[in-house]
Amino acid sequence: MNASSLGKKLFQRPVALLSLGWIILCVLLAVFAAYIAPDASPNANTMHLAIHSKPPGFRVMMARLPNTKGEEQETIPVDNYQFKNDQLLVHPVGKPSVFTQAITLPEEVQNLAYQEQVQSMLSTATFVWGTDKYGRDVFSRMLFGARISLLIGFVAVLISLLIGVLLGGLAGYFGGRIDAMIQWLVN
Repeated sequence: MNASSLGKKLFQRPVALLSLGWIILCVLLAVFAAYIAPDASPNANTMHLAIHSKPPGFRVMMARLPNTKGEEQETIPVDNYQFKNDQLLVHPVGKPSVFTQAITLPEEVQNLAYQEQVQSMLSTATFVWGTDKYGRDVFSRMLFGARISLLIGFVAVLISLLIGVLLGGLAGYFGGRIDAMIQWLVN
């Protein structure tokens, strides 16, 4: 069977073509997970316990904390906010109504207009597939999990290929008893 007849058979079977498209889509999503995932932290591991176990499509306002240590910028989910002088007062999700956290605005943000302050300190996060029991984005974790699953699959095939080629080469070169012993071992 040559390649063109194989291609013709593939295009005659819509389920096979759809399956091939799904596999290609999954591989592309896994390869480009770091660019596609809403949670860009390593392995999509940003936890917000206050928004745990939320359904797909959940949206919440996130306040960005000033980045002082050169690390990844931390965010907290908030119910509401208010700007007062040089501070952003936020009410974190899941806290009692009397609890308000004050975030001092960085100097470059203090001089901006109100709308620009809101845009630089607050954003809306949408969790397409919801959140898990630790408040992590399920969609982002699925993308990174697909990447790891593909890597494990390729490494397993590579190892079995190397062992198979080595044993086949030894059996073919030596023949006789060595060949019989390797065939017995493989079987």
